Amino acid sequence: ATVLVAAVAWDRFLPEPPLLIHPVCLVGSSISTVLKWVPNKVYHSPLLGLFGGVALVFGMLVFHISYASVFLWAVRDIATVTEDGLGSYLVTRAKFCHSFPGTLSSLVCFNDEMVKVWVRETLSASAYVAEVALVKSTFSLQLLCTIALQMAKFLERDQLQSARSQLSWLCSRDPANLSSLELAGGTLESLSENLSDGTVAPFFWYVLLGPLGALGYRIVNGLDSRVGYRGGDFEWFGKASARLDDLLNLVPARLTAALLCLVAALVTNCSASAGLHVAWTDCSQCDSPNAGWPMGAMAGMLGVRLEKKGQYCLGRDICARDPTPKDVRVGHQVAQLAGGVAFLTAVLSCSLLGA
Repeated sequence: ATVLVAAVAWDRFLPEPPLLIHPVCLVGSSISTVLKWVPNKVYHSPLLGLFGGVALVFGMLVFHISYASVFLWAVRDIATVTEDGLGSYLVTRAKFCHSFPGTLSSLVCFNDEMVKVWVRETLSASAYVAEVALVKSTFSLQLLCTIALQMAKFLERDQLQSARSQLSWLCSRDPANLSSLELAGGTLESLSENLSDGTVAPFFWYVLLGPLGALGYRIVNGLDSRVGYRGGDFEWFGKASARLDDLLNLVPARLTAALLCLVAALVTNCSASAGLHVAWTDCSQCDSPNAGWPMGAMAGMLGVRLEKKGQYCLGRDICARDPTPKDVRVGHQVAQLAGGVAFLTAVLSCSLLGA
């Protein structure tokens, strides 16, 4: 629980870890490297594609979780060995200095225990910070909400080109020809879906399996975002990543929809009941078994349509209007509150499981 509290404080008040050592960035870089080595025939053969996709998922999980485990173990072990070594050194030193006459002995040895305590606390803090940094790298609520709020400002000022550039930070949709209303809709869709993928799900797996569980989830989620596409070269190669990501998000996506509707009851101009209705009735429109839940909840509670032409139109049965920049601001507020409730729930769950 204390690690999660510290990680969320880092997320709120400090910048992201440097990209050079950011675990999620390292995962992305390793995926890119492996994809360069994959022969083209793997992409065009269903059997080879499936086998290669399974091998990719398994290899990435084993490699990255192993080095993270070794890293955490090494930091903790170094702290323990150093503390033990210091203790042995101080015992030997005490025997030596106590051989001096009374006053001189006190001058030589009076602060040994203080040094030992200081070193012990410093090493313990280093191991703690390493674990906090690993957990922090698996989620990013503050960055998500900051980007969404910036999108609202761009749209309010009719700075469409800036808004189109900003949208690429939220989703992979081509923004080149999107209108202001479509940009607002894309922002709300990405805000709700990324709240699930980027915050609620990492919290959920952290509570169940600890830091390595949260990291494992982010590895699979990263693989899905890179190769989990239908059609093209990744039709078969990406199936293992996509199906495993669907499985890992089954509970978090529905929890996110529930959290959005829960906090919607506390926000002006939001309808919790409409959010639940649209999430329940329209979630099946999306290809993903999970994405429609948080997006449907967002559409219903704001009373807007969230549409991706040719694929889905969430909220069309009860909502008659397109989203506006004002809706993005309200969605940002709701997402922040939902993320806060998810955090408090995760901390409470960690405390109860720890007890």
